Amino acid sequence: MKRNWKLDELIDHFILMPDEQELIQLKRRNTKLGFAVMLKFSNTNISSPHSKGEIPKTVIEYIAK
Repeated sequence: MKRNWKLDELIDHFILMPDEQELIQLKRRNTKLGFAVMLKFSNTNISSPHSKGEIPKTVIEYIAK
């Protein structure tokens, strides 16, 4: 996954759609962000991340907002 993302790219690839938000709401409070990050990561990549360092902090922060 690329390391540097512009705001318009974050919006294009990592905005949570209403159906995704509904899925996330079904999770426990402490797992919602992790689930959301994995969900969006799998939409933009072929495989799952091999380590948490593989997902750029800017992506996690954007999804968290």
